[in-house]
Amino acid sequence: MASHFPKFGLSSGLRAALLVGLVLPIATTSADAALTIATSATKNMSCSAGVCSATKANAVLNSSDLQNMLAASNVQVVSGSVAGAINVKAALSWASANTLTLDSYTSVTVDKPVAVTGSGGLIVTTDDGGAGGTLAFGAAGYVTFWSTSDQLTINGVAYKLVNSIAELVNDIAYGNLALANSYDAHADGLYRGAPINGSTFTGTLQGLGNTISDLTISGTTIQQYVGLFAKTGGGTIANLRLKNVLIKGKSSGAGGLVGYLNGGEVIGCSVSGRILGGKFGGANEVPLGGLVGLSEGIVSNSSSTASVTGTGFYYAGGGVVGVNGDIITGSYASGSVSATGAGVSVGGLVGYDAATSSGYGIYNSYATGAVTGGAGSNVGGLVGYSDGSFENVGVSFSDSYSTGAVTGGAGSYLGGFIGKSIASDFSDNYWDSSTSGIANASQGCGNTASCTGVTGLSAAQFQAGLPAGFSSAIWGESASINGGLPYLLAIPPT
Repeated sequence: MASHFPKFGLSSGLRAALLVGLVLPIATTSADAALTIATSATKNMSCSAGVCSATKANAVLNSSDLQNMLAASNVQVVSGSVAGAINVKAALSWASANTLTLDSYTSVTVDKPVAVTGSGGLIVTTDDGGAGGTLAFGAAGYVTFWSTSDQLTINGVAYKLVNSIAELVNDIAYGNLALANSYDAHADGLYRGAPINGSTFTGTLQGLGNTISDLTISGTTIQQYVGLFAKTGGGTIANLRLKNVLIKGKSSGAGGLVGYLNGGEVIGCSVSGRILGGKFGGANEVPLGGLVGLSEGIVSNSSSTASVTGTGFYYAGGGVVGVNGDIITGSYASGSVSATGAGVSVGGLVGYDAATSSGYGIYNSYATGAVTGGAGSNVGGLVGYSDGSFENVGVSFSDSYSTGAVTGGAGSYLGGFIGKSIASDFSDNYWDSSTSGIANASQGCGNTASCTGVTGLSAAQFQAGLPAGFSSAIWGESASINGGLPYLLAIPPT
């Protein structure tokens, strides 16, 4: 049975250099050294002339002490190599015109609200002497600004603050933008296409952990890509949350965040709601994804709980990405993915995955949603169709798993992990033989029994401890989180 979805290659405008190392989630646990801003008493800190530096690992700066200092002057909080990361574990706000600087040897993680309620500013520096650090936000963490005239600088780059989708569209040419507050798009009404649909986005949008809710888009037959962004051209979208979206693509690729990620990155983003679409005439293929429709860029530390539903031939749908031609790492999907048409490729995380360079594929990711395809389809718990034959480089999969129920019509390839696999490389991958409905140990890949590196585990085995190969620096397991299944420490499900 041949797939109806064709192979594709990266456009000439994409990155010239290959990704050398994998982008992996960086999580900080209580056992790690860190400078923590918390409600507990200040300890292991030295504060003088507006500079507060950690003197030992596991330093604490009391949030009220910090707020009192900010009322009087600018304050610089420095972790240094002795503490490493900076973690904001207590709500923080200041109404003065002063600036807070968070200067981290590695990462800055915001787990509680930070509010600049006056005319002050915020400066964030990561990797000041260290490496591999990020600016990340926990489920309850975000940064807000009282005014878009306030100042925000991240790693030496000044950001222009915006308060709405309209301001984002108007200021898109500025290049580096940040969402100053969460925004309810319900009052915007129905968008008849991607709101950001001019030239491809090449800048950076920093969501700061804020949320755009109730975005509704219904694409037309003449628009190729649908999402908050129609298409990127090497830009970065980071730490933005979309809640309760309704995105409809008609004969077009659709994703909650981006229709076509043409280079660049999506980092630390999430989507909930519904993604709908399918083929209604014409010759174009239709990739649908909870986060991204067609991806030729990197997706990391991101998630989708959105349901994805497609109709018609030439459809490929996935919980996070519809069609992937690059790298997905440290990400998950929990929404259902379904298609009523024949000859489609559907997967819990990705519908169709085609490697175009060595090392491209899926790493440290998982999917838990049910996956359903029509007759003659490729249906898999994680990926519908994996094809590494295009550039003869193979699609790589490692340290990933799926648990969703897998069903399809007559003549379909059904796999616990992947529906159909061609030239794929597997290492330490798993599917749930209890919940998927696929108990046959040789059916991790639906079209071949020689799927070495893909193993079926029972639900009890999944819950008994991390599967072999899963790093405890990246993965966690707890009876009270994710139904007792492995979860990503950097982005635990809520």
